[in-house]
Amino acid sequence: MRKHNCNLHYNTDVDILDQVIEDGIFINQRKKLQRLCMVSANHPMASVYYKSLTARITEDIRHITNYRWMIHPYSMLTLYWEMFIFIVYSAQFFTLAIAASANVYFRKPSYIVIQKLTLDYILTLDIVKQFFTGYYETRDGKTVMNFTQIAKRYLSTYFLLDLICCTHSYLVPFRIIFTNYEDFIEKTWILAITLKVIASFRILRMRRWLEALELFRMYVNLSSVLNRAFRAILIFSILLIWLYSMIFQIEKLVEFNFIPPESRDWNAPTFKLFYSATLMLLHVSYGDKILSHPIKSIVSLLFMAVGYCLQLSMYTQVMQVWVKFSNAKNKNENLYQQFTEYLNYKELPMNLRRKFSSFYQFKFQNQFYNEAHINKMTSNILRQEILVYVTKNHVQRVEFFQNLPDVVLSKIVSRLKSEIYLANDVIIKAGLAGTCMFFIYFGTVAIYTPSGREICHLEDGAHFGEIALIFNEPRVATVVAVTPCELFVLNRFDFLQVLEPFPEQKAKITKLAEERLRSTVFQK
Repeated sequence: MRKHNCNLHYNTDVDILDQVIEDGIFINQRKKLQRLCMVSANHPMASVYYKSLTARITEDIRHITNYRWMIHPYSMLTLYWEMFIFIVYSAQFFTLAIAASANVYFRKPSYIVIQKLTLDYILTLDIVKQFFTGYYETRDGKTVMNFTQIAKRYLSTYFLLDLICCTHSYLVPFRIIFTNYEDFIEKTWILAITLKVIASFRILRMRRWLEALELFRMYVNLSSVLNRAFRAILIFSILLIWLYSMIFQIEKLVEFNFIPPESRDWNAPTFKLFYSATLMLLHVSYGDKILSHPIKSIVSLLFMAVGYCLQLSMYTQVMQVWVKFSNAKNKNENLYQQFTEYLNYKELPMNLRRKFSSFYQFKFQNQFYNEAHINKMTSNILRQEILVYVTKNHVQRVEFFQNLPDVVLSKIVSRLKSEIYLANDVIIKAGLAGTCMFFIYFGTVAIYTPSGREICHLEDGAHFGEIALIFNEPRVATVVAVTPCELFVLNRFDFLQVLEPFPEQKAKITKLAEERLRSTVFQK
């Protein structure tokens, strides 16, 4: 096979689709559809296997050139489809349980039959889609999108299981058409109930269901504790519903083969059937029925044992979630206990201890984290990006900084330091020389004149003390924290060091500061 020589231009500034879809009808719609089928940076797994923009563009070129009609496994279409199939699988398990409890001798399609048909035909469409969706081969370190390889892999794994799980729905239309032919209904009943049992084998596709759930967790960035709890509840619910369907179907098979027609209880209310099955699975009793045959006793004992194992599994999951949550909480409480013992050892007065407690609660908000350890783990660039994101809007509000280039603003932001003040703490005092300015991240401060008269309150996003960045003048006001506050502090030395390579910007700021200082002196 001759190797393909790609004629597409490798340019990160140009969309690859602009070079491929250039004419014809619905150009924009075709581009959007094609983009949905290509690898996307928004797919949670794309960042694992295609870490850089260059790697994704290279994959796009390979995809659009050689496998244009295939769907990439890390595309947004695949992500949305897997989440949709997760919902379909969940609905299918519930539908199977309700359908299994219904009287099999139906004479017209009920809502549950229509729902099951709809879900199975959607899953039939999914079978077709599987032949056109690639997969990542970890051994070779690349995505396989060759149709023959995809088909061979799917046919040798889950194709037969996916197909036979939908087979019962393919038989339903014939049973509806021949509903008036009692012989046909009677002869195909055993086949219908057998296919219903086979349809329950879809539980073997639980792995795909769990993978879709994991994709959703990564996509929405769900917390690990919440995810574990949510996952355990869903798994327990699905397994419980699946066991319901198996109980109903096996009981009907047993009754059909071993119980005389006049003794069969196929018209029992649905609620009664679920109640009886619940008693069995919860290990309370063998159910709300008379065990008229040894086979029924064996089936009841079997499902009671399965229900017992299910309860143990659920208890294990609950304990894992609780232990993980408790460990985090205990770590916080242990640290607080250490601080308390330290204060007792130092024999500090009660007012100082209360102040420390207020500081601790405000700092950590009952969620302890090792800030020094986190800062040590992260890179300088990442720490700077976080600080820029948190403080840039605050810095841009300062009149002195409004016309500064982004590069200067970023450097200023990188020099900010966080400080916490509790209620009634004096932040700056009138008459003392100032060496820094403050940005209020959150909290409220009060401004007082040197004589002690309150002027105003400043809240989140405000700033004060900017004159001290340029001139070594005494403070003209006293600032006191009204509530616990987190402030960002910019020192004069750091500020002047940042402006040193930019003399023009420094001259403009100095001029503004002189005007502000003169107006302040005049007001006094």
